[in-house]
Amino acid sequence: MVSTQAQAVFTKLLGGDDKKPSRAANRALALFEGAGIGSELESAKGTAWGALNAVTQLMDWETARTGDARLANAWFGGGVNIKSKAMEELLALG
Repeated sequence: MVSTQAQAVFTKLLGGDDKKPSRAANRALALFEGAGIGSELESAKGTAWGALNAVTQLMDWETARTGDARLANAWFGGGVNIKSKAMEELLALG
């Protein structure tokens, strides 16, 4: 998976368009391209798995301030829906 494919998925999920992705889509791309935890591992770098990990880090760790808010978002909030949609989009690239 190349960065342009990842950016298209992130923009579709997190908003913006081809010319101006949302701030969240840009952050997910930065996480995918090396800023994310484990993004430099061979198993994640440049892969759909790495893209899913970027979305997960963004949704579960960077959008909420407290541990309780992170957990609620990860399990029940918008984060769970976005991660599910990310999985569907990335699998469709197959």
